[in-house]
Formats: sequence, C-alpha cells, structure tokens
Amino acid sequence: MFFHRILIVRLSSMGDVILTTPIVHAVKKKFPGALIDIITSTQYAEIYKFSPYINEILDYDKSLSHKANQENLKRHMSMIRIKKYDLIIDLQNNYRSHALLKGLGTKTVRYKKNNLAKFLLIHFKIRMGKVTHVVDKYFQTIKQFGIENAGFGLELWLHRDFNKGVYTPYDKNYFHKIIITIAPGAHFKTKRWPADNFVALIKKLISSYSCEIILIGGEDDVPLCKYIQSKLSLRIQNLSGSRSILETVDAIENSNVLITNDTGIMHIASARKLPVIALFGSTTTDFGFTPYRTSNIIVEAITPCRPCTHIGRDECPKKHFDCMYDISVSQVFDAFRKIMKLPV
Repeated sequence: MFFHRILIVRLSSMGDVILTTPIVHAVKKKFPGALIDIITSTQYAEIYKFSPYINEILDYDKSLSHKANQENLKRHMSMIRIKKYDLIIDLQNNYRSHALLKGLGTKTVRYKKNNLAKFLLIHFKIRMGKVTHVVDKYFQTIKQFGIENAGFGLELWLHRDFNKGVYTPYDKNYFHKIIITIAPGAHFKTKRWPADNFVALIKKLISSYSCEIILIGGEDDVPLCKYIQSKLSLRIQNLSGSRSILETVDAIENSNVLITNDTGIMHIASARKLPVIALFGSTTTDFGFTPYRTSNIIVEAITPCRPCTHIGRDECPKKHFDCMYDISVSQVFDAFRKIMKLPV
C-alpha cells in the first residue's frame, strides 16, 4: 500500500493542532515519498510553518462558508493536478470537516470521538475504561495502515531547527538563573486559577529563589496580566498580547518551567520539551489532554462536581468555583520545587 498525496485535517483549537504533530511525523516516516498537505484554521498555520514533513499548509478561513473553503481547497487540488487525495485523515470529524471534505478523497479515515464517554463523565461522573491520551487516540485512526507511534512526542519546529535539519528543542540545563514563564489566562473562566493566587505565588517564588518571572498570553489575556503586574512591586516581564504562536515559543524557550492553566500553551511547552505545571479546574485529565512526553505535574482539587465540562465554561454551574479556589498557592509552589528538583 502506498499513498502519493495525503491530506491531514485538524481545524481547531491551537492545542488540538499541536497534538496532531506526532501523526504527521509518523505518516511521513511510513510513506517517505508521499506529499503531505495539512489544512487548519488560519490562526494556527504557524504551527506547521517550518515543519519538514509538510508539503503545503492550507488555510481554513472561519469567516468563510463551508462551500467557499471547499472551493479554495478544490482550487489547490487543481493547481497540483489531482482530482482526489489518495488518503484524507480527518482528525476533526465534525460537520465542518465533513462539509469541507465531501468527495475530495479516494479514501477517508476519521478520528472516532467517544461522545458517550464524555457525556457520562460530565453528567454522571461515570468513568469508562482507562484514560487514553488524545495523541494515542489519533494513532488509532491510522493503525490500519501500519502507522505506529514511534515516540516522537509533540513538535513545533522553529526556523533554527529547520536550518539544522534536526529537531533540537532548547536545552534548559545551562541557565544560571531560574526563569519561570506563567500563563495565567484561558479562554473559559472556569479554567482560570484566580489572579490573586498567581500574585501570591509570584511573590513566594521571587522571595524564595530570586527568580525571573515572565507573563505570557494572547490579546484577551492582556487585562489579566496587567492586573497581576499591577499588584506586584517586583519587576516582572509582561509579554502578553502576542498574536504570534512563534513569538510565544520564543518567550517559553527562555525559561526553565511553564506554570499554566489547562490551555493550548501547555502543549506548546510540551512540544519544546519544557517542564510543565498545569492547573486543572473544571476539566480533568480523564479527557486525555495532558502535557505529552515532557516532564509535568498536574495540580488539581478533588471536588465531586469535576468535571463539569470537557472544554470549559464561562461560569461555575454550582456558583462556588471550588475546583479552582481549592488549589492552594502552597500546592503550586510545592509542585514547582518538585519539578525543578529543589530542596524543600
């Protein structure tokens, strides 16, 4: 079996797109002569900008209709003189990807979502079987082609990696000062540890270790990061507001550890082999979206109402928000000392 033209589809979100990178590497290893295209939402295309395994990055524009996006894809196919892709790997598997890909592949395989398991876990706290990381679930989609998980981990290639021809995430062992990157934001409120807790944590970190602190986040996180910064007389770097994923990578590269909520940034850090401390609130590790193949510690509270969602909520449905309020500053501080192998 051989495929000449392969299309991989993952439209959103940032974390999900990064989690597809081991699939791309494994497909290329199995079919080294194949040309592999990927289609993803415009704002996540940077993730594959320097990947050596991808032939073309195709943008899915959410502002356009499904029909318009399909027409754009068809124009690309016409330019490369193919009527259909030999193989389409649909890791999105929703109405958007179905509408986009209809009739464009000789063979299409789709990621199987276990929505029943999610429903039972969220609404009845019933756990079905062992927890499987989403990357391993993605590999189940393509196992019929003899494509195996070779343990590459997540990858987010930078220009310097591409120039070297080898993936070499930055070595953190040579820093003489502890540099900590903190990502206090999240799209949904129930995935955010309280801002004042971050303030207290930063004070404790700096007073204990004279470390350097870097705040990061997107445009929506600017007010939150400014608030945290305003509560500290200590000098910290505030690099929030970035529109570029690769700019965020540069900030992470210069640190020893990332402290973050359950967001896509923890997957960026995983791709660059940075140790991660991840705070889980309304979501849980049962959904398989934990830091992948990098040193990590999950900090979470044991509350009976978790999880109340698999993506996050705007408000706590119980009105108490215990899942985040019950995570203490001391817990996160202890996790930092443990992951950094610092004496108690």
